[in-house]
Amino acid sequence: MLTLLCVVLMTGFTQIRSRNIMAFELSAGKESAQSFRPASVANNFNKTFEGTLDNRIRIRVNLIRKGNDLSGSYFYEKYKKNIALSGDINENGYFEMEERDDKNQITGAFHGAFISDEAIVGFWNKDDLFGSILPFQLIESGKQAVALITDRNRPVKIECEVKNNNGSLTILLIGDLIVGLGYQNVGGNAHTCSMYVDRREKGVVWQDRDQMTKITFTKEYFNDDQSAEVSIKKSQQGYDITFTGYLTYFCGVRSILPPKVTVYKSGKIWIGKS
Repeated sequence: MLTLLCVVLMTGFTQIRSRNIMAFELSAGKESAQSFRPASVANNFNKTFEGTLDNRIRIRVNLIRKGNDLSGSYFYEKYKKNIALSGDINENGYFEMEERDDKNQITGAFHGAFISDEAIVGFWNKDDLFGSILPFQLIESGKQAVALITDRNRPVKIECEVKNNNGSLTILLIGDLIVGLGYQNVGGNAHTCSMYVDRREKGVVWQDRDQMTKITFTKEYFNDDQSAEVSIKKSQQGYDITFTGYLTYFCGVRSILPPKVTVYKSGKIWIGKS
């Protein structure tokens, strides 16, 4: 039996795979169980946003949207050096933007969604997905921040280490909605399983119903006749995650994804078993 120890990080204001700050005073009130949904925003705009990475690193972001294209730049307030951003936003309102250095090398990425015309939440990660993943929150410059970002749309990261399996599990949420899932496992002779998926990925269908999130990897994703599925069922204690189908796609010869992982909270610590 494999045991996972998990820690959850929630941000409040008072660091992939390529393909596939201003301290704002925000409402801390509890909201209903209604799941987060991205806001519908203008198809064309040029705006500046301010906020934080990890609720401590102040950044300023300029974004330009032209249809599905989303680009711009950002800088850390401490250094004032612009970093180029380019990406897109899909029909469901989720976006990805890669950041590049002066040599045009990818150094990180932003994934997230607009919660209104004036506010954005999500996650930033370095080029190594299973390295640093930091939640971010941004408010349009000059706008009032109070009550825009609340428990219903706050980015949350759950990280789990598989102690007996050299593995790790990452669940990314906006409010109570799962928006990203990653699992990495090192098997025999250092063969590795490495799977990451978010709601912007092409060839992947997300379905949310009755406390269940179902992620289907279609033939388009694998570019052949195979398919796979990950089901994440929310319980009173945490989450039950099952992996089925063509998941060897993500793994080396001597590594496998577990058929099921159960994650539950004990005090302030998340614990999981497989």
